[in-house]
Amino acid sequence: MRTLLALALILTALPSFASVNEGYRVGRWEVSLNPGVAIPLGATSDEMSNSGVVQLVAGYQFNEYLNFGAELGWQFNHRWGGQTAGQFAQDFDKDGIDDRAPFSSNIHEKILGLSPAVKLGQWVDVLSYKFRPYLTMSAGFYHAWTNSGTTVVQGNDQISGKLVGPIITTYDTSSNSYFGFSGGGGLDILVDENAAVGFDLRYSRITKPYEDLEFLTPSLRISYLF
Repeated sequence: MRTLLALALILTALPSFASVNEGYRVGRWEVSLNPGVAIPLGATSDEMSNSGVVQLVAGYQFNEYLNFGAELGWQFNHRWGGQTAGQFAQDFDKDGIDDRAPFSSNIHEKILGLSPAVKLGQWVDVLSYKFRPYLTMSAGFYHAWTNSGTTVVQGNDQISGKLVGPIITTYDTSSNSYFGFSGGGGLDILVDENAAVGFDLRYSRITKPYEDLEFLTPSLRISYLF
């Protein structure tokens, strides 16, 4: 009961313009800007840092539940570094086992994604406010760039405990295209007939020849509906 009362007080404190009678409209467009952070998962987290990300999403409301369109995403600053794994895996001490040693670099990877996207959700009324929980899926084209630079492997191998390095490797600038997909969900809150805010959380996977890249991306969501 206390939880419900607290929720009611919070909603009451929202600006009065949030209480509107507008929900979905069939034939309506929606454009969203989603700033957030791309967090590497699994083996990807061993090789690169978090990066800021900005997504631009546009979709058309076909019916009460289905919104279909496209999204453009830009991960702009993954710095290479962490533990030697995936593309950086090597047997430095020649014992027949790939080592896991610390490495750093001055190389950054940038990733641009472009794909069609499906969004499934329905506006619901709660205490005179409109909310839309939703699921989203996309699959398409990803392009990755890296600048030229060096990696430096130096430290104790986590497997054997032996000291490795320093081993310096030079990389040229690279630019390659891949297939990828993402899926997740979020929540929209209508604050005006033509505006909504909310949050989005999704998992994405980019297929590369040597290994797949995996990310978890939480972001804010600012939408214009027209």
